[in-house]
Amino acid sequence: MTFALGMGGYMIAPDLITNFRHDTETKTITIVSKQSSRFVVKYQEVIEPDLGETGNVYVYDWFDVRTGSKDFPDVMRGEDDHPQKLVFYDSRRQKVRNGLKDFVAISKVKETKLNSWDYSEVAVEYACYKLFKKHNLKGAPNGYTRHGKQRFYPVKIEHAWREIKSEIKSLHTLEELCKMKQKGNHLTNLTTNLFSTTKTSTSQE
Repeated sequence: MTFALGMGGYMIAPDLITNFRHDTETKTITIVSKQSSRFVVKYQEVIEPDLGETGNVYVYDWFDVRTGSKDFPDVMRGEDDHPQKLVFYDSRRQKVRNGLKDFVAISKVKETKLNSWDYSEVAVEYACYKLFKKHNLKGAPNGYTRHGKQRFYPVKIEHAWREIKSEIKSLHTLEELCKMKQKGNHLTNLTTNLFSTTKTSTSQE
């Protein structure tokens, strides 16, 4: 969808969005991008797609790695939905040596269970340590044993912050939306042709 919007010239803010403010009284949307660019969009009408909540939430627990390794994988799968996976990325913190990675633990939780201790930040941190041990992940080197075997510090992490987002399920698939009648919108035709071609190419492989 992002590609189709870009091709149609409808991508207002092509960069990553860091701040978003919607003023319904003045009918303006203010967008601040990662590169500190500021866009002010005025509109006549906002059309929101029909969305339905599933009763689940996605929990994003962001961790700083205090003692770690450059050899962390890009993604580590969890043993269940808590967490579903760990996603590692190059640390953006200041005064951190090059190559050190931080990560986010992504969990899928029933909203009614969100306040349970089993799904708290401490519980997620404990689950992460269990995954590190299972996958034999080590921290920084810590000298050698008397037999010449290299030793390592254990991985040490610190919880930074938590984000919670509702799981949203669209009431219509993208294919259904493309088939809906629009008033001569060339973007709709572009999107329909794009995904029709993609579907055909995929089925032929």
